[in-house]
Amino acid sequence: LLTDNYLDNPKIKFINKKNFSLNFKKRILGKKSEYKNKTEKIIYDFFSYIEKEHPRNSCRELYNTLYNLQNSQEFSFYLCNKITSEKNFYKNIFKISLEKGGLAVLADSLLIDNSISKSHMKLFYGLGTILQLIDDLTDIKKDIKTNNYTIFTLDIIENSTLDESVQKTINYLFTLFDENIFEKENFYLKDIFIELSMLMIFEAVGKNKYYFSHNFLNQLENYFSFEYSYFKKISKNIQKELKYLIFS
Repeated sequence: LLTDNYLDNPKIKFINKKNFSLNFKKRILGKKSEYKNKTEKIIYDFFSYIEKEHPRNSCRELYNTLYNLQNSQEFSFYLCNKITSEKNFYKNIFKISLEKGGLAVLADSLLIDNSISKSHMKLFYGLGTILQLIDDLTDIKKDIKTNNYTIFTLDIIENSTLDESVQKTINYLFTLFDENIFEKENFYLKDIFIELSMLMIFEAVGKNKYYFSHNFLNQLENYFSFEYSYFKKISKNIQKELKYLIFS
C-alpha cells in the first residue's frame, strides 16, 4: 500500500517513481539498494521490519508475492503514463487492476500467516480482485479528476453510463465464487462474501449515482429490497465485516 500510494502520487515526477520502483525491487530481492528521500525511507524502514518478522528462508512465498506486487504497481503507472503501446490498453488496465488487488490481499494474508494453504491463497487472491474493482468504482470521481486510468474511467469516456461495466463486475463476482475456491470447512462463507461484496458495490454505485441510469439503480434496490436512503444507515459496518471475515 505504501509503494502504491507513492507511485500514484501526482506530485512525484515520473523519473523518480521509475527509479524508486527499480531500486525497491532490488531491496525486495535482498540486494543492496538505497532510498533517496524521507518518503522512501519510511517504505524501506517498514520493509526492514517485515524482514525481521518474516525470515526469507521460511517465507519465500511472501517475498515472491511482494515482488510480483511491485511489478504490477510499476506496470500500472507505466500504463497510466502511456509508456506502453495503446494496443489492448483497456485489456491491460483490467488485467493489472486484478493483479494489483489480488496480490495485495494475498500479501496481507501471508504477512498474517505464511503457512496458509494453496486453496486459501487462491481464495485471498480472488477476494483481492473484487475489492480492487470495488475500490476503483468507489474512487471514479477522484480518478477522473487526476487522470488515473481504470476500467470505469475508460468506460465512462465511451459510454453514457456505467451500467454495463458494473453489471460485468457483478457477473465476475458470481463467476469467481462459483469456482472451487472455498474449502469444504469454509464453504458456508461463500454466500456471506457474495452478499457483502454486493453491498459494497451497492454503496459504491450510490456514491456515484450520476454515472448510472435510473433503471439500473432501481434494479440494485430491488435486489436488496431496500432503498439507498436506508443503506446509508448500515453502510459503515460493511467493509469492517468483510475484512474481519477475510482475515479471521
